[in-house]
Amino acid sequence: MDSTFKSPFEGEPKTYQYTDENGGTVFYVAAKALTANTAQVAEFLVLMTMIWMWVLGWVALEGKPFDALHFAVVAILPFPLRPIFRKIWRPSLQLTTVVCFTEKTFSVFRRNTWETFDRQLPHRFVLLPHDKTQAERDEHEYDQKKASLSGQAIMPVRYYGNSFILGFEYLGQRNDILEVFGPKEAQAILTRLNACDSVMDAQSRKGTGTTFDPSDEWADQPGDIRTLA
Repeated sequence: MDSTFKSPFEGEPKTYQYTDENGGTVFYVAAKALTANTAQVAEFLVLMTMIWMWVLGWVALEGKPFDALHFAVVAILPFPLRPIFRKIWRPSLQLTTVVCFTEKTFSVFRRNTWETFDRQLPHRFVLLPHDKTQAERDEHEYDQKKASLSGQAIMPVRYYGNSFILGFEYLGQRNDILEVFGPKEAQAILTRLNACDSVMDAQSRKGTGTTFDPSDEWADQPGDIRTLA
C-alpha cells in the first residue's frame, strides 16, 4: 500500500521552507492570530450583523398580517447563526507576524524591518499570560459582586484572560513576538516555532535536535560536498 509521511509543518501556522545559498535550510513562519482587542471588535461586528438581520426581518414582515411563526423565526434565527458570523469576521481581523529561522539566527519582521537574535545563545519560546489579565480579572470580580448585591448573576467574557503573549526568552530577557487570543491557537503557534527551532538545532549541531534527513546525524568531514535538498 502506497503511503506518504505527513509533514510536521502542514496546517497552521503557515510554514515555508527554503534553501539558502550555502545549502542550509531556512524556515519562514507566518503566524496569524486574533488579539484580545481584535477579538472584541469581531464580537461587536457579530452583534451588528445580528441586528442587521433583525432589521431586514422586520422590514420583510412590515405590512403583512401577523404570523407568530414568521415573527419567531426572525427573532430567533440570528442566535444559531452567531458561530457562523464569528467564522466570517474573526479571520478578517487576524494579524500576521512573520518570523524566520536560520541555523544561526531567529528574526521577527515588524515595523518594516527584521529584528534579529543570535540563535546560538541560550533561548527558548514561552507562552506568558497577557499583561492585562489581572486587571480584567479584578474588574470582573467587582462587576460580579456588584451584580450579586442586586440579586443578579453575570458571566463576563474573558478576553485578556484568554489571551497570551508568545515570547522569545533571550539570555533570560523577555522579547514579545506576538499576542494570541485563544489557548489552542497560542499552543499551536508555540509548538510550530519549537519544531522549527529543533530542526535548526539538528542541522547546526548535527544530531541534537529533530532530524528529517539521515545526513543531519553525521558531522561534516574534510572534503565533504554539501548537497542541496
